[in-house]
Amino acid sequence: MRSTNKKKSIFSLLLTIFTLISVNTISAQARYIQNPMKEMKVEDLRVPEHKEIPITVSYYNDDTAALQCSQLSRSYFHPGSTKFNPGFYKGVLWLEIDFPDTQSTDGKYYNLYLGSEHIDVADVFIQKDGQWHFYGRAGRSIKKEQMTTPSWELHVPIDESELEKKESHTIRVRMMAYIGAPVRVSLIPRRYFDQQHTRQSTANFSIIGINITLCLILLALGIFLHDYIYILIGAACTFLALTSIQLNGVGPVYLWNQIAILPHAPRFTYFLTHTSLLFFTMIFLSVVLQNPAQKKSYPIFATIFTAFGMSLIFSMTIQSPKVVFLIFNVSVIIITINYLFLWAANFRLAHEEHSLIINFWVPAFSTMIVFHLFKILRVYFPSTIFQIFDYDDYIVYNLIFLLITVPVLCMIIRRQRRRTRKMKNDLDTVKKEKTALTEEKNLFAAVTRQLLGLSNTVLNAIRLPQMQSGDSSVKNAQGIIERAAGQATDYLNALTIFANNRPPHDSSILLLDFFKSCLRILTPLLSRKNIKIELSHTIPDNLVIRANLSLLEMIFSNSLMTLARISGNDTNLLVNLKFEDESIILKSHIKISPDNKEQLAFMLDESRYSSPLSPDETNELGFRLVKKAIKVYNGTFKAETTGDGCTFHVTMKPDYIDNPEKNTLVVTRFKNEMHQDINDSPPPYAPTKQIFPMNGKIPTILFAESNTTAQRLAAEILKDQSHFFAASTGTEAWNFLQDPKNPKPDVFICNYNIPFLSGREILRKCTESETAKDIPIIFLLPTSDAGRRNDLIRRGAADCLIKPYTTEELFNKLYTIFSISRKIHNAVVSQITQTLRGPEIPPEQEGIMPAQVQLPSAGSVALTTKQTSIFNTAGLSSREQQIAMLISQGKSDKEIAELLGISAGTVTTHNKKLFKKLNVHSRVELMNKVR
Repeated sequence: MRSTNKKKSIFSLLLTIFTLISVNTISAQARYIQNPMKEMKVEDLRVPEHKEIPITVSYYNDDTAALQCSQLSRSYFHPGSTKFNPGFYKGVLWLEIDFPDTQSTDGKYYNLYLGSEHIDVADVFIQKDGQWHFYGRAGRSIKKEQMTTPSWELHVPIDESELEKKESHTIRVRMMAYIGAPVRVSLIPRRYFDQQHTRQSTANFSIIGINITLCLILLALGIFLHDYIYILIGAACTFLALTSIQLNGVGPVYLWNQIAILPHAPRFTYFLTHTSLLFFTMIFLSVVLQNPAQKKSYPIFATIFTAFGMSLIFSMTIQSPKVVFLIFNVSVIIITINYLFLWAANFRLAHEEHSLIINFWVPAFSTMIVFHLFKILRVYFPSTIFQIFDYDDYIVYNLIFLLITVPVLCMIIRRQRRRTRKMKNDLDTVKKEKTALTEEKNLFAAVTRQLLGLSNTVLNAIRLPQMQSGDSSVKNAQGIIERAAGQATDYLNALTIFANNRPPHDSSILLLDFFKSCLRILTPLLSRKNIKIELSHTIPDNLVIRANLSLLEMIFSNSLMTLARISGNDTNLLVNLKFEDESIILKSHIKISPDNKEQLAFMLDESRYSSPLSPDETNELGFRLVKKAIKVYNGTFKAETTGDGCTFHVTMKPDYIDNPEKNTLVVTRFKNEMHQDINDSPPPYAPTKQIFPMNGKIPTILFAESNTTAQRLAAEILKDQSHFFAASTGTEAWNFLQDPKNPKPDVFICNYNIPFLSGREILRKCTESETAKDIPIIFLLPTSDAGRRNDLIRRGAADCLIKPYTTEELFNKLYTIFSISRKIHNAVVSQITQTLRGPEIPPEQEGIMPAQVQLPSAGSVALTTKQTSIFNTAGLSSREQQIAMLISQGKSDKEIAELLGISAGTVTTHNKKLFKKLNVHSRVELMNKVR
């Protein structure tokens, strides 16, 4: 509300300021003149009546260039016109211009304009007092300091008041044109000349800007698209644009000659044209070379390069302007005609999209041929038809430039639009394929999970006590089913790991015992071919690694079974297992026949792996899965054939525990032999016996699972071992825990994704509940949620099981929790003889590390060496040691608070400090560490 009022206040202030400014502006406007035209006095301004003064032109060619203006008689001059082509001449060309006095009609300021074509230098003379005097100079081959008015326009400003006061005036012009340019003379009032000059300058520089922009676009597109043909077109058009600018008088030569007088500077126009033609030749050559079959085009290129080379050399070496002019124009005509021949020779090869270029480039080059042909003919034949291109060189070249560049840009735009459409279609296709692939992956994962669950169900059901029978046929059938289900479970576990692209759930494994267990399972299978296993190893007896049980067993078993399948009967399988450089190296060798060597080579051919396995090749499945599984542990596989045998080298780098603690929980065997050993624990349990004694009582287990099949199987397994209760939803499980009529579970097994009340919410409720916070919770996690394990344990869960799990894995988890409880009970009974309330520990004793802990009793409890070391290392105070020992007895926070005479909140605060100092995440972990 306060923010809204603030915004309204700011808006009102701004509106007030705007209103005041508007009122002030309107009131101040009255003080200024609204219509200045009313206040101005009418003056008689001299506006020229004619846009061009009528003049008469005559000319004289001084071959010697020795005569001065005063030495020339009027009789020397021949009648001419304001527009004529003198052709090539030696020496200098004199022009005599007569015009009437027009001060009364057109004013006295004029500009003598000498046309747009190239003139090296033009000197203007006026007659005054019967004498000829130098008046001004213009030109394009002189420095700007020598120009009367530095400009790209060839003109000299005239002030008629400086002329003799007569009814008519005469001006003489001495000029030199290196390349025999046509003459166009006019006398224009300065008012109209300035307007004309402004329009022409604007048009010229606009055209220059457009040309340069188009060239840069072509070059940029060529570089961006990595297409050298576009780069060549951009370079050719750049030099063509420079030629057009040069012919218009504002090009590089004009700027060049602002620095120094260069005798051959005008010939730079020839060089620009040659360079442009060279790039066009390279374009045609690149197109033709894409189809080497067009050999008939090679003579045309030979003609082009010959004409080009001769023209370039002669243009820069021959002194005669006439000869250079003819060679240049003839070579341009020859080269351009050959371009048209190239089009005709390769027309059928042109791509459909190139038709646009052909339709424009053919007229462009045809125009260039006609233009240069007429430039030659106009010198020798003063016909009007040959002069149609006179004075408009820049227009012709600009037209050619547009005919060449515009279709190329249009073609690029078309191509990019097609590419954009194709990219969009490809993107849509990829999205659809990704969606389909995701659906297939999800379906694969779902089916794999179901199959894995069913496989585990079969495997667990076959081991139930009810299935144990003395009948040998039943045992054989049971063994076949158990092996098939176990193998299916292994494959499905591997596929689940590969499909989800997640690290497998690892267990601590005593490597040597585990490997021997795998060999014991393989021995009956290998005995059918009378293959004996000879094992040698350099593995320490206490080496513990972290690996996935199914993957590791599959790697060991399938690599050995693959060798056994391709070997003959009655042979030995030599197996060597060693641990070097933090790597497990399994080397296995067996003799094989030459035929089996071919089979092995066929199996090792990885180029076949992209094809599906045929029914006859299903024996390779285990071998391929081994090579895939090894990569999970950054391993390598290598096969060698030596003599009459074959050797497999398997290298893996799983995590390992160098010095396992005495109480480290490890796996030593696999499948029906698997159990977990604690070095100082009782012998391994048998699933058919009472393995969960809780200090003489049968434990209570609450099992929450929505899958009825898994629920029934768990009940079948655990009902003879415990008081078993089941719940199908999270809400049902929570209501069971809250009902005081129900027995308090000794362990709570819960599916993390159970409906109605999620596992995360159940964990939160249990940790906040006084009655349920001490119940160990085991969560059942799918493989996709395996990464949540550490977070759940940190939040208070006792442990997690990754689904699908075996009966042995479930027994191991329960056995661990109940064993800890039993050990804690025995330790407390032997250490605490009586429990009485004692005095509070004074504050000054906080932080002392005694060798005994004063519990609320008449005496004290002596600490073991391990407990003393743990407490001293963690820096526990006396109060924290008391609470740690009481938690190890299984006391709840409420009970501890009553014994110590403090509030439950204070106990909770101490618990947080204890967990942090001891680096534990739950009460069960603390019990295990302190016991």
